[in-house]
Amino acid sequence: PPLLPLLVLVAFRLLAFPSHFVSSSHLFHCFGKCSSNVFPYEGKSVSFAVNRGETVWLRGPSGSGKTLCTLQLLGLHDIPGVTDKSIWDDRIKLKERSGMLLQQGVLIDDLSVYENIKLALQADNMPCEPRDIQRYIEMVSLNYPSDASKMPEELSGGMLRRSTLAQMMAQSKALVVLDEPFVGLDDDTAMSIVRELLHLQKVQNTAFILISHQTKYASLLNVAKEVQIYPRKNLSHEDHSMRKNGMLFVSRCRRCLKDYLLKSMPLVITAFVAAGFSISLLIAHVLTEISIKKAIMDIVDEEFVNNATGMMKMIASSIRGKVGGVVDEYEPSLKAQVFAQGLAKLFFIEIGPLVTALLLAGRIGGSYAGNVATMRATNQTKMLKILNVCPKKWTFQPAFTSALVSFPILTCAGALVSLVCAGLSASVYGLGDWNTYWENVNESIFTSTSSVWSYPPWVMLYRSLCFLCVIMLTSEYCARSPSTVRLREVSSIITNAVVLSSLAVIAMDFLLGQILIRV
Repeated sequence: PPLLPLLVLVAFRLLAFPSHFVSSSHLFHCFGKCSSNVFPYEGKSVSFAVNRGETVWLRGPSGSGKTLCTLQLLGLHDIPGVTDKSIWDDRIKLKERSGMLLQQGVLIDDLSVYENIKLALQADNMPCEPRDIQRYIEMVSLNYPSDASKMPEELSGGMLRRSTLAQMMAQSKALVVLDEPFVGLDDDTAMSIVRELLHLQKVQNTAFILISHQTKYASLLNVAKEVQIYPRKNLSHEDHSMRKNGMLFVSRCRRCLKDYLLKSMPLVITAFVAAGFSISLLIAHVLTEISIKKAIMDIVDEEFVNNATGMMKMIASSIRGKVGGVVDEYEPSLKAQVFAQGLAKLFFIEIGPLVTALLLAGRIGGSYAGNVATMRATNQTKMLKILNVCPKKWTFQPAFTSALVSFPILTCAGALVSLVCAGLSASVYGLGDWNTYWENVNESIFTSTSSVWSYPPWVMLYRSLCFLCVIMLTSEYCARSPSTVRLREVSSIITNAVVLSSLAVIAMDFLLGQILIRV
């Protein structure tokens, strides 16, 4: 009897303009177009069909794009400029269609083997009683009493792949992509994987798309057809000079600067727009509600008018009128000056550096701590030591240099945005015109002071640099203090770095404020 098609088509084609492409099988039909001028594979298309219970072996040299091809098939990756379409048997439900056994074997890092398989069953609305989970664990030749409670980092390479296979089996996928399932395994372990895959084909009629260079084991999987995939020659003529310079200090600084400065700028601007309007509108409202004239007139009445008699009472009343006129004339400008100069120093000296530091404790501190912790968890720091490269210098120097440039720029940008918002608030409440406002701001910020340590631009600079040092050193400590780091601990390290950096910034702000008062 004819085999029912499991996967109808995977096809890629280079087209100059919209057209059709059809697989070699007469059962399937697919339409598509490619927006790229360069197709990544030899020929004009790659297409194949898969039937139930059979194995299709994708072959080709290393780096030819076999894994990318299957990732695109599963919707896990997009090859730029390439359009593909897969047509499935309509009787196969979407959630039952495809899974993948990744080359390195992947489980959820903070779940045990038992919990990973339970997760797979729950996601598929399948029974997940202990006996069900035990059945899948033992199907891949793992020992349930001793292996079920193990965490992924406690598993050997072979055990990890078998656990991942058990997870795939638990969901009864119709098609499973096997990406180099035998690499790095000894002969006994590889043969046990072969037996489990054959058992899966026999029991569940599962189809495989196999990627493997291990001919000895791959040929045992009842291969129905082989598909040759070769990369297109002369695919790109790009200049590789940047790749050669990729390890240079300047190149790594550039990448950090892009992350710290460009990606942080929208966050800082948005935060200071909100802070600038909320603070300036509140202060402007308070100033307009306060009557300076009333307070002065009360004093004049109490000291002169109420105690005067005869001729002196007439003189006191005259003085009262003149004082009232003077207050009426100068009160608006005085309020405008207090508003502009007070907010200028507030945003430039205090709020600008502090708010920027608290924001960047998350952006820069968290990013740096996460990067270092991930490198430690994936043994990259050990590799640097093997290469006689200091891991601390490798990570800290470009990050600190980029932060050193980014921090003052972001602080100035935030303070300037807040002052612009305050100027708009001043015009709403009638606290001077736009030009007068900026004259007062300029006078407040750039007027010389008795001590260089209280000169506002210098205060902003050294406060920003102090906050930067606190954030980077705290993040460095949080990332490197644990003796060992596992991938599932990276998020905790990032959280610790952000919280401790923020607390350290607040403490440093109090200390610098006390120093500023005394100078």
